Amino acid sequence: MYEYIRTAPQTANSQLLRLLILFSMQFFTRAVAIAAAVTPFFASAAPVSARQAADEIIPGKYIVQLKPEADVSSIASHLNVVREIHARNLAKRDVADAKEEAGVEREFGFGDFKGYSGAFDAATIEELKALPEVRVIQSIHHHLIDIHNRFWKSLKTTS
Repeated sequence: MYEYIRTAPQTANSQLLRLLILFSMQFFTRAVAIAAAVTPFFASAAPVSARQAADEIIPGKYIVQLKPEADVSSIASHLNVVREIHARNLAKRDVADAKEEAGVEREFGFGDFKGYSGAFDAATIEELKALPEVRVIQSIHHHLIDIHNRFWKSLKTTS
C-alpha cells in the first residue's frame, strides 16, 4: 500500500487520498496501542472483595532478592549460611510442621535478578535482613502465586 501511495500520480485528488490513507493508518495504529495499554486494567478489574482475597499474604513465605553484584560463589556461600540459620532457628523451636521446615524452596537467577523463595520464621527473616548480600525481602502474596502459575502454564501450552 505504501508503494502505491509513493508512486501514484500527483493530482489534487491523489494527494488528498494519500493524506487520508496515512491519517487513517496512523489513527488505527494509535487506537490499537491505546487499546493494548488499557486492556490489562479492564482484565484485572474484579470486585473489591475478590482483589482483597487475592492480595492476602501467605504466612511464612518470602522472596529474598540478592544484590545484583552477587556472583555465583557468594550466592552459594550465602545459601549455605541461610540453611544454617534456618536449621538453628528450627532446632530452637522444635518444629515438626513440614511447611515450616521447608527453608529455601526455589532459587532464581535471570538478568540482574538473583534470589530465592522459601518458608522461614520471623527470627530467620530478621537474621537474613542483616546479611550483606540481601537487597530486599518480601512476603509472598496470593496474586504472585497466581501470576507464577499462569506464566508456567503458558509456557507448557506453547511448547
